[in-house]
Amino acid sequence: MFLLIPISYLIGSFPFAEIYVYMTKGIKLSKTGTKNIGVANAFQTGGVKAGLLTVIVEVMKVLFPYYFVYTYGSSELILYTSFIAVLLGIMFPFTAKFKGGKGRTAGGLIMYLIAPIPTLILLVSWTIIILTTKKAMLSSVLPTFFIPILFFIFSDRISFYFSLIIFALYLLSAKKERNDFLHYEITKE
Repeated sequence: MFLLIPISYLIGSFPFAEIYVYMTKGIKLSKTGTKNIGVANAFQTGGVKAGLLTVIVEVMKVLFPYYFVYTYGSSELILYTSFIAVLLGIMFPFTAKFKGGKGRTAGGLIMYLIAPIPTLILLVSWTIIILTTKKAMLSSVLPTFFIPILFFIFSDRISFYFSLIIFALYLLSAKKERNDFLHYEITKE
């Protein structure tokens, strides 16, 4: 079962959006738009089909360790560690010189699988922020700071500690958020 952890990282590292957009449009995501090989740039650069397919693949990356652990049996520790490995693969893939996506889609699903209530509250806060401000960047960043608070209040201790790891990984991706913000500000002028 321990092998599930490195396998999860390898699965997370598969740069689906980069490959799909390049094969269908001849555009390298890592050189276009926000230069991010994740979901948001797949939508922005590759279009709705590329974005939706990327979301589906990100979901499959997360569901792989979940399915494996619950089908073949293993500990929560292996599952949670495999989730972190998938997220690390998405955010820091060796296949793209450790420059991956922000992990928001996968991280959101992972948090939902371990603690649905705080994750649904995060989703509601994201929705309220985007509907009231019309700023996707703001709605992406602000709820991040609610993660540890909501998990502390609405989940068990292990899930709370796990949420701190996800929060730390999201903070590590803050430079990507900054780059996306700068790209957004430049392109809207």
